[in-house]
Amino acid sequence: MFSGTYEHAIDEKGRVAIPRPWRDALAAAGHTAQVMATVSLPREEPHLMFYTEARWNEALESVRKVEGAGLNGKPVRRGIVGQQVALAFDKQGRILLPPKFREHAKIVKDVKCVAVEPEKFEMWSPTSYAAQEVEDLKLLNEEFYVKQLKL
Repeated sequence: MFSGTYEHAIDEKGRVAIPRPWRDALAAAGHTAQVMATVSLPREEPHLMFYTEARWNEALESVRKVEGAGLNGKPVRRGIVGQQVALAFDKQGRILLPPKFREHAKIVKDVKCVAVEPEKFEMWSPTSYAAQEVEDLKLLNEEFYVKQLKL
């Protein structure tokens, strides 16, 4: 459903367009015209994460399994689930990014929308994404990844 990387500008009200192919794919798959949004984990470069409702429910089930295994899932619940909001598309296919989300991800004017799974994408400030790309390329160049991914 989601694939590729797109660049978009944020308007003065904090709205950003979701890439047209992604909106079309959501509609074709029968998903509602909204995405579930939350902030990244503290150990990561700051960015925003967006899920289809079905994929978000899978993520919640993963948290429940962690708790069911006797591990403490509360930090995830507070840090990720506690920040989650449903963002509906307007008629132009835009979502309104809450100010706290823009602040967290250091998003001011432009964003990079990056697909990371068929039903999950991330939104980054161009500066943060460039730093993350450097780290990602270092990992991809490691022998383990080259062998495992057969690159």
